[in-house]
Amino acid sequence: MIETIKIKNVKYFKEDILLKLGNYPTLEIIGNNNSGKTTILRCLEEINNFIKGEVTSKNLEYISNYNEVFIYEISFIINEKKFQYEYRIQNNSIIYERLSGQYDSYFKDIYVKNESSIKLGKQVTGDIKKYLELIKLDEKRLILPFLRHTKDNDLFSAIFDVLTNWKFIYKYENEEQSSKIKVTKILDSLNDTYSLMLFDNLYDGLDTDMIGILLEFMIRNTQIIYTSVKQNIKIEKEDHNTYLL
Repeated sequence: MIETIKIKNVKYFKEDILLKLGNYPTLEIIGNNNSGKTTILRCLEEINNFIKGEVTSKNLEYISNYNEVFIYEISFIINEKKFQYEYRIQNNSIIYERLSGQYDSYFKDIYVKNESSIKLGKQVTGDIKKYLELIKLDEKRLILPFLRHTKDNDLFSAIFDVLTNWKFIYKYENEEQSSKIKVTKILDSLNDTYSLMLFDNLYDGLDTDMIGILLEFMIRNTQIIYTSVKQNIKIEKEDHNTYLL
């Protein structure tokens, strides 16, 4: 379960983005047209692809801000234990990556990569320790995607799944077409299990009752972030299941 997502120095935003899910199954991003709702989802999708290793830091559009240090932080829970993952990018290079977890009542680093060096926590043993000691540190790719291929990979596979098994569904220019495609994609996605589903302008062209039924069904197995347009609404940014642009 994802608790919070924090993004700092996104190319198209002056302010930091802090999305809080916590114990809520859904988070609604509210804003007028052209306020940046879709851009947030595009940024999260690029982050998702970057962690999966599908793109390198050379091929980033949203999360690279050149001289500024881009920071991505996510906190999440697996089997009632809390974890935190963070990486930083500057000038298209990874300058920092850190994974920490809750052991007993304390948080301990599993590994910390700081530019060309890596420090392992005491709990990193066996095949993973040997792998991390031998791995070539690449300033363009993250370490985390490689760890799920190690022998002792149960924990890292679970972490990787929470951080990357996301489904993105976007709007289309043609409203009628968008509605049909959106419903089809939502229904198709019900056959799969995702750690997070993200919908752009969820309410566009869809019946409110239908959305309520679909959401009620989906939140049984996944968390959901969706965007919507609402005028003159008074909601604080700090509210845990809403984010106002």
